Amino acid sequence: MKNYSLKKVHNLYYSHFKWYQKRKEKLSSRDCEQLEKVFSAMEEALAAKDRKKANAALAQIELITDDHEEKRWWDYPLELAGTLLFALVFAVVIRQMVFEPYQIPSGSMRPSFEEKDHLVVSKTTFGINIPLTSGHLYFDPSLVERGGVITFSGKDLDMADIYDRYFWLFPAYKRFIKRLMGKPGDSLYFYGGMIYGVDKEGNPIKEYLEPPYSAPLMHVPFLSFEGRVSRGSSMRPGFAYETLYKHINRPVGRLSLAPSGLMIGEVFNGERWVKDNPLANKQPHDSIETYGDFLGIKNFAMARVLSKSDLKEAPKVDAPLYLELAHNPYLPSKSIDALNGEFRYSPNQLTIFTSVIPLNQQAMERIRQTLYTARFTVDKERAFRFDLDGSTGHEIKMPGIPDGTYEFYYGKGYSVGFGGYLSPLPEDHPLYSQSPSMLKALFNFGLEPYDVYDPSSRFGGQFPNRYAFYRDGDLYVMDGKIFNKEDPTLVAFVENEKLKSEKELDYLPFLDEGAPVKADGSLDIEKIKTFGYTLPEKSYLALGDNYAMSGDSRTFGPVPQDNLEGTPLVILWPPQERFGTPQQTSYQYFTFPTLFTWGLFFLGITIATAWGRRKKRLPLFKKSS
Repeated sequence: MKNYSLKKVHNLYYSHFKWYQKRKEKLSSRDCEQLEKVFSAMEEALAAKDRKKANAALAQIELITDDHEEKRWWDYPLELAGTLLFALVFAVVIRQMVFEPYQIPSGSMRPSFEEKDHLVVSKTTFGINIPLTSGHLYFDPSLVERGGVITFSGKDLDMADIYDRYFWLFPAYKRFIKRLMGKPGDSLYFYGGMIYGVDKEGNPIKEYLEPPYSAPLMHVPFLSFEGRVSRGSSMRPGFAYETLYKHINRPVGRLSLAPSGLMIGEVFNGERWVKDNPLANKQPHDSIETYGDFLGIKNFAMARVLSKSDLKEAPKVDAPLYLELAHNPYLPSKSIDALNGEFRYSPNQLTIFTSVIPLNQQAMERIRQTLYTARFTVDKERAFRFDLDGSTGHEIKMPGIPDGTYEFYYGKGYSVGFGGYLSPLPEDHPLYSQSPSMLKALFNFGLEPYDVYDPSSRFGGQFPNRYAFYRDGDLYVMDGKIFNKEDPTLVAFVENEKLKSEKELDYLPFLDEGAPVKADGSLDIEKIKTFGYTLPEKSYLALGDNYAMSGDSRTFGPVPQDNLEGTPLVILWPPQERFGTPQQTSYQYFTFPTLFTWGLFFLGITIATAWGRRKKRLPLFKKSS
């Protein structure tokens, strides 16, 4: 005889009693009398909390009911379907409106979140979501915090592959996780790895200059100088082809080609298109006159590391390695041969200046200390980027490196194990080699192992997503200070840039223009509004913490308010340094959306529980009789 707990006996008794009520008309009078007698004994045993007698009565009930159990073949799948449907609806409502688990698919939010991190996301931070749609039953914009991490859907965003299936059944949009760095009406400008901004009332935004979280996160206004490029036939009279260059999904520059072969480069100054005038950067100006003016693009350079053999000209200073900087992009106006296809097929029509800084041992060590990479896998001395969404198809050779998955963060190397668990690399690991060639490889290929970033290859004309910028005269690379402004190497570089600019009238030097701050220390609000980007109504700027690897608002534009879904509450896996509360603004917990949604959730559970207990309340048989 089975020995169930009293609670389980009670539940099984309720099920058998409901079965009896449905089928008693088809049972013989003898079976009915036997069952009713056992029902009475069962209720007496349950009332007396006599577990032994209750189990004995249950065995008698099952003996009788099993003899008459004649389920039709479709009863089983119907019962299963009903149970699954209820569970599915319940899970969808809870995950869409209350909370849900989330796994990080890429490295766009490093170091705050890494690939394979498992989170719990709250869906009630800003409002009350409508399940399986992008929208809200209620939304409170005042609850949205700059510096907080958000999750949002890809609906109506200008990006590829935004469609998904929820629970493999319901059409849905993919969800993304970024840091919210701009609210409707904010005007934003980038300098020194920082964002300078004013809100729609013109007040300085202190969250940008005094982040409400511990570790400093830096920001760059672009992934590449080109931004997003679109080409096609021109709709304007007198021009055959046109290329648009977009940043934050807003047209910033355009190149137009006339049938005569004349190519016109123009920039949008906020009101109209004007001819790009890069030489405006040699003197102060109060409107956008060249491509690099927008967002402070000219304050940043793209960087790669060269060997002496990669240099086009013999260096003035011998060094183990050299840092090449691409800077001050602009859109040229010139005459070309319209038949050779240059305008239509060249991947980049921007003109970009380059400069070179020698790297001594001290500078190389500083780069090593700030080095970070994407997560990459080495297999039989071939390295390719690790990605949960699939391989990028690019790889390079890394001889002498053992098979495995690795990553670097601020100079520390890690081996990536099961579930994303990190183990520090031993000090004698080949990836810690102090050779210039290893530093060059990790710098140039650490984000994307792709030979187009190899300056010695025939296709090596491209720069990886490594960036350099000035901050108060110091030069930073990969968020780390490489040269102080007093460093003789940097002093010589700056002087050489100035001299070259004086000798070559069309050369734009890479110099520190300075932050958008007035002499009295206050923000230059007019400069921020003129050269920055102002967010439209009900639109939010979402940026990845790992700006070098993040497809975010810099490319697909601001996120519509309706797309905002929630915020991460806690990192559940892996149980390492990032475990626990994420690095972000502290959101309010006791808000109307949270209290209402959770209150409704617990009210529903309470009602369902009370209803279930009421239905099962004894006496069942005597009461029905």
